[in-house]
Amino acid sequence: MQTFDDVARLAAALPEVTEGEDKHRHGHRTWEVGGKAFAWERPLSKADIKRVDAQTLKDALTDGWLACAPRALADRYAAGGNR
Repeated sequence: MQTFDDVARLAAALPEVTEGEDKHRHGHRTWEVGGKAFAWERPLSKADIKRVDAQTLKDALTDGWLACAPRALADRYAAGGNR
């Protein structure tokens, strides 16, 4: 099972990510790019626990990051410029 420490490690590997505390979510960690949150801590459901393997987690974080990153940064990453 993956942990939030795995989330933090994978998110930090993406370009220009900052980790902070989302005060609206009771102090849980959040990960942002370009001022937009793309991942945050929340209680896990039984379904989450069953399906979150390392590759699924990495793919979900990358997809969220790409959706929130500034366009030029996302384009550069997608082209392999920041890997």
